[in-house]
Parts: sequence; C-alpha cells; structure tokens
Amino acid sequence: MTALGNAFTVPRPFAVEGKLLEVETRHAAREALDLRVPQLPGTPRISSDRVFEAAGATNGAGVQQAIDAAAAFALDRPGSRPVVHLPRGECPVTGTLTLPAGCSNRRSESVARQSAASRAAGPVR
Repeated sequence: MTALGNAFTVPRPFAVEGKLLEVETRHAAREALDLRVPQLPGTPRISSDRVFEAAGATNGAGVQQAIDAAAAFALDRPGSRPVVHLPRGECPVTGTLTLPAGCSNRRSESVARQSAASRAAGPVR
C-alpha cells in the first residue's frame, strides 16, 4: 500500500499486511485539519479538432498533402487546431515534410516513447 501526503487523527490509521510506503504522512488533532471539500477543476472541453487522415498515403507526398490540407483549414479558421492522423504502419518518406509556420507537432504516446536509436534504426510502428 502507498499513502502519499495524508493527515490522520490517529497514529495507526490502517492495518497493512505486506509492504507499506508512507510519504509525508502526518498526525494532527481534528481541529487542526482543513476538512472543507476542495474546489475541483472544471470539466475539460471536448476536443473538436478536425482530423485529416493520411490513411491512404503511401509516400511522403501523400502525408504532405494531408499536412497542407490541415494548414489550409487552420488558415480559414483562426484558433482551430487541426490534426493530421498517421495510422500505424509504414509509409516511406524520402523527402522533407514541411509544417507551415504556426503549426505544432503533437505526437502519440507510442511515437513519443521511441528512443532516438530505434527511430534511426527503422520505421515508427
């Protein structure tokens, strides 16, 4: 069991059979504790980002077409954040892919976790 940053009014608030990791646990009188319900953050907005699929792309030119379409969409709709979706698989890119000014690169977790060595060794899967 792991207990992080808790305050208890009794010295042994729970019995644990096995390992117990306590970090910043403190004991205090009930009157000393702030028992108000915390203010929670609001609900995150639903993403309405337009998605441009590069699913049919078999080379870098097809991927660039999807990037260009997303960039044109963004120019027509200030404040929008279109997404170019590259599905899992292989797509040989022999040239340079260009992101227009003002665009950002958001990667999925599977791509972000790849090490530089594995990226140099072959395609992103």
